[in-house]
Amino acid sequence: MTTTNTKSFPTYTVTVRGEDVTFTSAFATLAEAYHALAATERRSEFADDLLARARARQLSPKQMAWLHKLATDAANRASGQPRVVALNAADLSNVRNLLLRARDAGKKFPKLHLEVEGQQVMLSLAGDKAREPGTVKIAAGRYPNQTLFGTITVDGKLDERFAMNATLKNLLIAINDNPAAAAGQHGVAIGRCCFCDIALSTAESRSAGYGPICAQKHGLPWGDSTAADEADKAAQEATKAEEPKRWQDYDARAEWRKANPFRRYIGE
Repeated sequence: MTTTNTKSFPTYTVTVRGEDVTFTSAFATLAEAYHALAATERRSEFADDLLARARARQLSPKQMAWLHKLATDAANRASGQPRVVALNAADLSNVRNLLLRARDAGKKFPKLHLEVEGQQVMLSLAGDKAREPGTVKIAAGRYPNQTLFGTITVDGKLDERFAMNATLKNLLIAINDNPAAAAGQHGVAIGRCCFCDIALSTAESRSAGYGPICAQKHGLPWGDSTAADEADKAAQEATKAEEPKRWQDYDARAEWRKANPFRRYIGE
């Protein structure tokens, strides 16, 4: 739906995941936006449907706004500009900076591995030759059966896709607010490095959620084993409390026989 005009470039508002996103189109007319979107090599089914409706002159005002948005996003990608996202999109610049520090420290393909509701989710920093260099892709699985949850733009904003869920979003926000604390909780729970996905073998690494090498590359603290020690103690106490009664009886019987080698154990 058209609202205002700025230098002959129309401004539109579309709804993305329940949030209004207002943007100024990169194209002055619908025809320019149509040809720009049609020229893109990789398009979604939604984009193809909009193009077909435009050819048949059946676009509604909302669909016209979406065609302009997709065309503007494509133009921004080509010029290295971020996609149009909601004004109140979550700020995940610290998460992106974690991967940037690792890249600057010599890591070729910086990644962040998470486990959310039993699903392996990976954040990967796009390289210089990628379609959107410098962005962070949030996805699960491998192409072509990959689930895309969203991306972190070059200005640190979360660009959500329809697969994004509250659990993953809250975890990303927690990591952004306190990377060391969130990684530590994840490491104790999962037992694998959140950066290189290698099993953590020491209490210090399990408490941190990453090993000493990854800590150095990402600029994070390492060396405190308190969290893992407390988790191990709690697990041992829980195991002991849930120990089957037959093993408790077995231990009692063995101790009685040791003290009374020539007498029959009551209950046998």
